[in-house]
Formats: sequence, C-alpha cells, structure tokens
Amino acid sequence: MSSPSLIAVRDDSSMNNSRPGPRAGGPTPRRSFTPKQKLDHLAAYEDAISRNGGGA
Repeated sequence: MSSPSLIAVRDDSSMNNSRPGPRAGGPTPRRSFTPKQKLDHLAAYEDAISRNGGGA
C-alpha cells in the first residue's frame, strides 16, 4: 500500500471575500431580555423540571 503524494503549493493571494460575513460590520450585538421575559423563562423552566423535562 503506497502513501499519497504530497505537493507543495504556494498561494500568496489575500483572503478577501467578495460577500460580507457576519462580522463584516463589527460584532453582532448580544440579545437582551426584559425582566418579565426572564421571569417567564424561569417559570417555564421550573415547570419543565417538575415534569422531569428541565434538560430537554
């Protein structure tokens, strides 16, 4: 069984991408939640835990 041949490749071109990526305009802002949304989420999680579904 022979091993595959390796060929050295030189590429001096820059890594410019013509389409903007997710970070093109800077970092994506973090999501924020109101206190009511946080309490609703916690209530839903506590309900799920009571039915053995907290980790799902």
